[in-house]
Order: sequence, then C-alpha cells, then structure tokens
Amino acid sequence: MEYAYKLDSFFQQLYERDCRQGDPLLTCPQEDFPKIQREKRTLLQRLLGIDKLNEMASQIESSSPVFLGEEKKDGCVIRQIGMTILPGLTMPAYILKPNRPRLDQTGHPIGIIYCHGHGKGGVRDCFDRKDPPAYHKYIPLTLAERGYTVFTFEPAAFGDFRITDYQGKDTGCYPVTTRLLLHGITAVGLRVYQAMSVARYMAEQGIQHYGIAGISGGGTVTSLYAALDDQPSAVVISGYANLFSHSIMAVNHCVDNFVPNILQVGEMPYIISLAVPKPLYVASGTRDPIFPLEGTKKAVSILSDIYQRQGIKEKFSYELFDGVHEFSEKFIDWLDETL
Repeated sequence: MEYAYKLDSFFQQLYERDCRQGDPLLTCPQEDFPKIQREKRTLLQRLLGIDKLNEMASQIESSSPVFLGEEKKDGCVIRQIGMTILPGLTMPAYILKPNRPRLDQTGHPIGIIYCHGHGKGGVRDCFDRKDPPAYHKYIPLTLAERGYTVFTFEPAAFGDFRITDYQGKDTGCYPVTTRLLLHGITAVGLRVYQAMSVARYMAEQGIQHYGIAGISGGGTVTSLYAALDDQPSAVVISGYANLFSHSIMAVNHCVDNFVPNILQVGEMPYIISLAVPKPLYVASGTRDPIFPLEGTKKAVSILSDIYQRQGIKEKFSYELFDGVHEFSEKFIDWLDETL
C-alpha cells in the first residue's frame, strides 16, 4: 500500500492556527488600536531579540564613532565611520553629506536612513554607479543628489561585516543567523538594532526629522524598525511588503528572513501596520519573483484598510511598477512632498 507522506496539510493547519484571519488591528475600533499596537510591539521586540541587545548595550560605555575616511562622489561627500553598538561589535556606517543639503524648519539637515538588502558587495556597492544598474538603483547617491543627508550601515552578514571564517560567495547570513538563534537573537533583529543605533547617532547630531527607506532585506529592516519606533517622519518599503504565506513561506528565501513565532504578532501587513500613523509608501515590481504580485496586492489592500479605519488614508501610498525585484525611484518625489 502506497501512502503520500507529506507535510503540506500540517503546515497549513499551523499557519491557520498561529496567523488567524481577521487580525484585531483590522477590526478594532480606533480607540482600541493604540493598546493592541503596544502589545504587539512588545511581543515583536522580544521575538526579534532586541530586548537582549538593549540589555547588552547597557554594559558598554558610550563612545564616539571613529572617523575612517571620506571621499567625494556625485555631489556629496561620503564619510565612513565605525560605530561600537554592542560589547565587541563595531559596525561600519556611512554618511552621505550633500553639497546642498535640505534643511528642516530648525535649520538641521533632513535625514534618510537607508537600509540595504542582500548583495555580494554590501552597502558600498551603492556608491559606484554601474551599467546596467543593480537592483538597489544606487538610491543613496540619488537621495544625496536630491539634498537628503543619508545615513546607512553595513547590515550584519553583508559585505565585509560578517564572520571571518565564512567561505560563502554572497552573504554570510546562514552562519550569522544560526549562531544568533542559539542566543535567542535574530539576524534581522540585530539589523533593526543597527538602524536604531544610527537613529540615536543622528539625534545626537540634532537630526530629528528623517525618513527611513529600504529594499528587499532592507525592506524587512525598514518595516520592523517602523513597526517599533515612532520617530521617522516617513517610511518607504520596497521589494518586501507581501504575505508570509505568499513569499517567505512559498519561495526559497534566505534563512535570515525567518523569525521564530513571528506569526504570533501577525501576517506581514499587520506587522507593517504597527507603523501607524506614520506616512507609509510601499513599492513593488509587478514581476518580482520572490515577493509575488498577488501577495503584494493583498498586503496593500490590508494596509489601505487599516490606514482608512484609522482616519489617515491619505498617509498611505503604494506603487506597483513594471519591474522585477528592484527599486523604483518614484518614491523620492513622495519623500519630497512628505518630509
């Protein structure tokens, strides 16, 4: 007797159990939204391991970033610094200072935190334009050309910010992710903490008015950062907003995308909606093979409904452009109007 021993139905039951339909953020009265938001944020921060990172950070003495050099590039100066953010952990970060910076009403530069995605060259790959352009479209340079002071960092496991003995070709996500999980910390949680560290540094420089933008894995970081932090004045998520069931669970994705018990917080758009009431722009290519269009459309519909139920539908915008897994530059016009 032959029998098909498959796990599909089991996983479907798990999904339906842990990611119930009709998330309370979509159905609750406006007055109940802040309470549910706080509860979900607390759970999300714990699942990412950020609580542990905050505790570790309290053990280090505050130290000023180390200046590592600078170069002139396309209407801006790119300054590299080293930031000690945790005991034994100094990350590479970069500041793109435009020749003609945009200023807020207090006279301080308007900042953008740029969150990079996967790629062999890491975030520095964004600093040299090539033809044909890479999926990130060299957005940090374009933002600087438009007058934004851009703060970016090398995400853990990308570029040259990975463990020494890793022999892989593209990123060091697997060894970094799996080792962190042994300590109850996630790779994406560490990257969100990196972005938080950059935001703290910006505040020390007097920059309070800023947006955050990311593509692909940087879109993951952007969405989670915005879900936890009320400070950004604008949020741009590109090449990521979808459903877990249509993307992370349905397509072969890097291990760093997986956070244990994340579905207890909710499906992806409900996590992203924790950014309410911040202005939010979601963009995706209609031919993106790893964050498929159907899932993006469902995520956009949910986000639109939540923003409308909160009485701020004008703060949510989206763009489904003809493209694959890549940035569209149209969001910069939205930033110009929003910031």
